[in-house]
Amino acid sequence: GIDEELSRVNYNLMLYTTHRQQSKEPTYVRSIANGLTDGLILLVPLVTDYLRELQAQGFPYVLVDQSDPSGQSTVVDATNWQGAYDATEYLIGLGHRRIGFIAGMPQIASARERLEGYKAALQKHGIDFDPSLVAQGDFWQLVGYQAASALLDQEQPPTAIFASNDLSAFGAMEAIFERGLRIPEDISIVGFDDIPQASLVYPKLTTVRQPLDEMGRIAVRLLLEQIEEPSLPARRVTL
Repeated sequence: GIDEELSRVNYNLMLYTTHRQQSKEPTYVRSIANGLTDGLILLVPLVTDYLRELQAQGFPYVLVDQSDPSGQSTVVDATNWQGAYDATEYLIGLGHRRIGFIAGMPQIASARERLEGYKAALQKHGIDFDPSLVAQGDFWQLVGYQAASALLDQEQPPTAIFASNDLSAFGAMEAIFERGLRIPEDISIVGFDDIPQASLVYPKLTTVRQPLDEMGRIAVRLLLEQIEEPSLPARRVTL
């Protein structure tokens, strides 16, 4: 969505990836802000300390799927809490009471919101929150596999697993199949994001759809507005 929208308005995209190395984020951001770049879109940054520098410089930027505690950043996000709530309620509707949850990285706002949505759905349906059913993940498939393995090897394993994103769910599916279990006959699983691969695995993954393309397009539009009018106040757009 970002690339398509930038192409439409004749802007070029330069892509920087940190491979989740937090130390790279401020280095890249400072390099971009001090170079021949008009603006910056930050996709789920792990740290936000350097945002104060961007604000002091008046450098245009937009955060995607991450919050700024100061409220001084323009943000595009989605209803992570509601999506997690609905996914958990869907599993409860199937008759599940022991629902394992593979959490995302705690420093990412969307991961925390998904965990809170899961907890809220349990509470609404009179199911006590059990911390032992929450396994720490990091949004990667390998750790999703490890987290699901820990859940499945419990004395009383969950009858369903809700993974914070689809990659974690793929890892969980590996752990499930490794133990000779069937989806959905023996255990249910739900992911989050609805990335293209979710419909390619077997069985197809039930997942919460994130409007990722639209989030990218809106982020570009908000950034261009800042570039054209630097005095615009910070905004938050939730899809």
